[in-house]
This record gives sequence, structure tokens and C-alpha cells, in this order.
Amino acid sequence: MNMERVSHMSHVDTHAPMAARRGRASPSLALRILTLALVTAAIACADDPDASLLVFAAASLKEPMTHLADLHEARSGVSVNVSFGGSLALARQIEAGAPADLFVSAGSPPMRMLVSEGLVAPDSAAILFGNQLVIVTPPGAAPVTSLHSLTESEVETVAIVNPGLGPAGWYAENALRSAGLWDALLPKTIQTPDVRAALAVVSAGNADAAFVYRTDAMTAPELGVAFAVPPDLHPPIEYVAAPIRASDNPESASLMEFLSSDEALAVFARFGFLMGDE
Repeated sequence: MNMERVSHMSHVDTHAPMAARRGRASPSLALRILTLALVTAAIACADDPDASLLVFAAASLKEPMTHLADLHEARSGVSVNVSFGGSLALARQIEAGAPADLFVSAGSPPMRMLVSEGLVAPDSAAILFGNQLVIVTPPGAAPVTSLHSLTESEVETVAIVNPGLGPAGWYAENALRSAGLWDALLPKTIQTPDVRAALAVVSAGNADAAFVYRTDAMTAPELGVAFAVPPDLHPPIEYVAAPIRASDNPESASLMEFLSSDEALAVFARFGFLMGDE
């Protein structure tokens, strides 16, 4: 393990701001029903936990995590099943009893939530790498050069992850609030469950711009990166991994060690994720 790039959340602030802000409505009945359905499906896929691993991972990790899961499976002989989605939504599924063995979150708030509820041990959570928030636009879109330009009349709709479901939306909201633009931009937003859905909205021509991670933008070369959101406007974007306390799967530690290795971090870097020295 390269300890310069992988650090542990040994002193997790369980009182840090979470995506659910004061005054924001609680998850809708539809979201609760969806969570129950996903938990039920996850339980059905985990009938034989000793023969497989169930990993909950941020949607933005789809390509590298799929590759690494296949690689670990080929070497260990243990089946690795990965369920992708918005990190906050995945954390709520774990909270509701989904039998995940390992959680890889795009952002520390979902992991803090699980730590505060005793579902993850604070000293078991490791910060692996980072990412960058960018604005993407479709071909032929009006020029967008700053957050303020998103409020102009030429930009009619902006896709953003629902801040209550995925950290990408939480980071975007933080940036817009820091810039004093959240209230002005909110009526224009199309809120999605995760970053890949936000990317798809723009790719389909249903939004003039979207807040996504740099790594997601790299998967859609037909879209243009208008600009990078200034990182000083939001908390650091950190990807955090940890085994789930309720899991007694002996293979969890092996996969966690592999994901923290120089070999795995090199794969994540190849897909555009930022290492500690960048």
C-alpha cells in the first residue's frame, strides 16, 4: 500500500455537514420504496456470502471498479459483485440492511453517516484518491465559462445530481452556495440520482450543461468540458473505502487491501482519478 496516497479516516467528524440540510424535505415515499426494493434485490444476490463479495460503489467508479473486480475475481476465485449508484443512496441501503461487504463512496459524507451509526469502524475507512468537479456541455451549446454564466438566459436547464442522493450534487450545491448562486440556479436544475444519469441527460440533449466529475466527462468525449469548478468553493472530493461491520465475509479484507494497492491505484489514475500528490 502506498501510504502517501492512501490515508485512514482515523478521526472522523460525525458532526460534519451532511447532504440533508436543515429545511430540506426527507426522502420521498417513492425513494423509500425504491430503497426497499434494492435492498431486497441485494439480499437475494447474497445467498452464499462465503462464495462471493458484494461491493457498493459510487456510479463514477463504474469502469475502473468493474476492471478491478474482474481482476481480483480471476486471481482469488471469489466472485465480486458490484452494485453502482449514488453514494448517499447506497449508504441509505446499507443503513436499511443491505448485505454489502465493502463500500466505496464518492465523498466522505456518506461514510461519515455510516460511521456515526456504528455501521463502519472509523479506523477501517481509507481515503484512496480524489476527483474534480467540472461543467460539461453538448455540441453547439451556448458558451459557458463560469458558474455565473450558468444563470444567464442562454442556459435554460442544468443537470445536477440530487444532493440528497449523490455527493456530486452535494459538492455542486456547496460550490453554488459559496458563489451565492444556488437560489438563482435551482429553478433551472434537472436533478438526477447519480453522475452518470446527469451525463446522460446532457448527452441526450435534454440539458444545456451538467455538473459531473472529471472522470465521468472522460467517458463522453462527444461532450465538451466548459470549465472546472474552482475547488476552493467546495470541500475536497475524496473517495473513501471501508468494509461494513455487519459483514463477516473473510474476503473483504483481501479486496480492501487490493483496492489500496499501488497496482489498483494505478488503474484508478489511468481512468483520471487524482492521487494524493496531484
